[in-house]
Amino acid sequence: MRKTNKSQRGSLLVESALTLLVFMMVLISGFDVSLLLFVQQTLTERARTAARYGAVNAFDQSAIQNMVLYSQPTEPAGGVPAFNLTRAMVTVVRSDAGTPEDRINVTVSNFPVQFLTPVVAGVAQGMAITASVSYELF
Repeated sequence: MRKTNKSQRGSLLVESALTLLVFMMVLISGFDVSLLLFVQQTLTERARTAARYGAVNAFDQSAIQNMVLYSQPTEPAGGVPAFNLTRAMVTVVRSDAGTPEDRINVTVSNFPVQFLTPVVAGVAQGMAITASVSYELF
């Protein structure tokens, strides 16, 4: 059996602490990236659904915004928008109305994303999401 040197005492504890710190940062950063991708994909799908809703129904800007905010065309009583969105974050534009190029553009911008990683903890703004669908003329 070999005796440990007094100068090496506690080195296992220090090395374990440093390794655990790095491991936890990588793990929490992975959660942050996953959360960002989840929010981005969910809002992309909501924008697409809202654009499709606007394309097949009579154009109503408020109803299309509600499709992004609440996943239904009417605002529910006491309803809270998903992901802390506001109406100002959802832009609905109908371009070239009455022409063959008639389109509905739904843009979600400046939406907040809450990070967990201590280095970047806080709220950041996600990239703008735009969905565009041609308007169906009846």
